[in-house]
Amino acid sequence: MGISPINYLLKVRVERAKELLRDTDNRISDIALSVGFSNQQRFNDIFKKYVKLTPLQYRKNVQVKKH
Repeated sequence: MGISPINYLLKVRVERAKELLRDTDNRISDIALSVGFSNQQRFNDIFKKYVKLTPLQYRKNVQVKKH
């Protein structure tokens, strides 16, 4: 059996958020809203579930690798 529609949607949202965290200086709360989460706490929880890092940890990690 494949991935459920809700899990697919969450994965797509997280992947887009990863791009925005990497490529912009937008606030995390703004990124959360722009990818479809109604609040930052829900975004943080889902992001951490899929990426194993918080959005802030992820951003710091990719910024270090860019420099």
